[in-house]
Amino acid sequence: MSLIKLENVHKSFGEKRVLNGVNLDIEKGESLVILGGSGTGKSVLLKHIIGLLKPDKGKIFIDGNDVTNFSKKDWYRIRKRFGMAFQEAALFDFMTVYENVAFPLKRHTDFTDKQIEKRVLECLELVGLRGNEKLMPSELSGGMRRRAGFARAIALNPEILLFDEPTTGLDPVLTDQIDTVINDLRNSLDVTCITITHDMVSAFDIADKIAMLYQGEIVFKGNPDEFMKSDLEIIKRYLKGRICEENKI
Repeated sequence: MSLIKLENVHKSFGEKRVLNGVNLDIEKGESLVILGGSGTGKSVLLKHIIGLLKPDKGKIFIDGNDVTNFSKKDWYRIRKRFGMAFQEAALFDFMTVYENVAFPLKRHTDFTDKQIEKRVLECLELVGLRGNEKLMPSELSGGMRRRAGFARAIALNPEILLFDEPTTGLDPVLTDQIDTVINDLRNSLDVTCITITHDMVSAFDIADKIAMLYQGEIVFKGNPDEFMKSDLEIIKRYLKGRICEENKI
């Protein structure tokens, strides 16, 4: 049984159709990358998985349970199983790194201050930021901000980690560092990872499986080697375009 299953999911905003019958199975322990160009609906798809958006048509299952019409209260309980690393980290700019990571612990647990401190430092250690807890977000580099966002995402020991364009705007060296952190988190925490990106190099570094989103549908799901060898014309065009862009041809 799939951990997460999307079945014929449709979503439109006014006359703009974004998802057009998405079918997708995500297995427990899998590192899935949802690949696609900008504006193809990747973030919209991610918001459906975490219950921030409700499909116009279709169903969403978690552990075999239909959660499509769950109430806000039900989703509040389910979301505790997820950790979300937002695009550009989305740190609170008026809080230190420590306070950002501690925020979900203070909000959702009855931990003592000592327990919170222990967990925050554990999370910062996992992402290579131990010793930077007193810094403000404005004092961090782009890569450090992303890693601080990852530390906050894992604070509540989630089963599922969601990464929204984790390498956007980073240079190749920082991108490689972020990919390494994602792989390390997955291996050390034994979690399921779902990453949306248009960065093909990053996708190949972190994915067990790649799902290609095109014109509102998942047109391919397979391992990176199968993706590279696919005969689908859209994948051939995408590969050619991304390779040219990343090598500035």
